[in-house]
Order: sequence, then structure tokens, then C-alpha cells
Amino acid sequence: ASGNMDIIYRRPRLTKRTGIRKSQLRKGRRMYAILRRHEKVHGRYYKQLAKQVHSALARKRTARNCSEIDRWAKETVSKLSAANVRKNLRFETLDRPNFRKMRRIYRGS
Repeated sequence: ASGNMDIIYRRPRLTKRTGIRKSQLRKGRRMYAILRRHEKVHGRYYKQLAKQVHSALARKRTARNCSEIDRWAKETVSKLSAANVRKNLRFETLDRPNFRKMRRIYRGS
């Protein structure tokens, strides 16, 4: 088993040319810095998931037929993915203070 993973982080580009005032530009940059750190953690979790899936699939040595290994692989990926979803949701809860911080930056308080 082999695979590739590319994680692309996209966000709108804030520039003076788009008619944004300097103060808004500064706020946007501060907010994006917080959001970038947050999303990088999710990216790290997905990279860990990919390594776990690869390791699990590489450990499976024997099967009676293709459908058996296919079923086992689907179950394995499903279990690992469910654990990854729980991990990401837990992180969302723990990282709420940063979203409150972004809200304060946005509101200007």
C-alpha cells in the first residue's frame, strides 16, 4: 500500500489594492495567524492518520482472497478515521479561546 497526501491551506488575500484600510489589514493578518496555527494542528492530525493507515495496511500479511483484505482494510481505515474525527473535535473544543480572540480582533475590542 502506498499513498500521497498534500494539504493546501487557502485563504483570501488581503492587500491594500483590494481597498482594505491599513487597520483592517492588520486585523486580518492577526486573525489569519491564529487561524493558520489552528489549521496546522488539524493538518498534523491528518498526517498522523495517513501514517497510521499506512502502517496498519503494511502489517496485514495474509488473506484468503482480495475481498477479505478489502473488507479488513475498509474496517481498519474506518476505525482509524473515526478516532481521528474525535481527536479533531476534541482539539476544536480545546482551541475555543483562540476563536474568541479572533472575534475580539474582528470586533476591534
